[in-house]
Amino acid sequence: MPTTGPRAQPARLRAALVLMVAMSTAACAIRLPGSSSLSQRTSIGGGPGARTNEERLPYAAGATQAPLVPGDVIRIRVWREPELSGEFVVDRRGIVTLPRLGAMNVSALEPEQLREQLTDAYAPFLRDPSIEVTPLRRIRVLGAVRTPGLYSADPTMSVRDVLALAGGATPDGRDAEVRLDRGGRSMVIPLWLGGQEVTLRSGDQLVVEQRAWLSRNVPLVAAIVSVGGGLAISLLAR
Repeated sequence: MPTTGPRAQPARLRAALVLMVAMSTAACAIRLPGSSSLSQRTSIGGGPGARTNEERLPYAAGATQAPLVPGDVIRIRVWREPELSGEFVVDRRGIVTLPRLGAMNVSALEPEQLREQLTDAYAPFLRDPSIEVTPLRRIRVLGAVRTPGLYSADPTMSVRDVLALAGGATPDGRDAEVRLDRGGRSMVIPLWLGGQEVTLRSGDQLVVEQRAWLSRNVPLVAAIVSVGGGLAISLLAR
């Protein structure tokens, strides 16, 4: 004969508790394959996992004057000389072709060094030339963004600004952080400060990862928990 009466209550209570714990554990254990926990990553910008300034050196600010490399775009503004101004691409040989000057090797030159050379080179044509040189770096944006692709970013742009060029994160993307890949190394950048702590360089890759399965399927998980709760209450009510 099945047990009835008060003796059955502890067994029902245990069964209900086991059911609820099992459902909670299963829901928390579900993750999108390939996703990882923040506690397992190295991050920039304080908080758990943040590194010292020395350890973050390759990612820290101060790369505004990084040497020009093939693929960069150089924005040149010569005061009152629109025909000498424009945006010019550095080819694979490190050569850029400029008005009146022709081909010029700019490989490994810093923007300020190029500005000084241009000032001297244009001196025979212009009186006291005023020249502004702005490098536009090649940044690839991938992952859960609306328009993945290759973008040109000037030195004033933050990580968040570059992500905005790609349309920002999709609803499934992590909008609080981004992964920076550079030179075979990766680091997670929190976006709560806008990513100003990092100066981007040509060849950098920004990857917005997908949020965990659980956070992307809250309604489904809530429905499962609701059904489980109903079953637990049903067991207790018998």
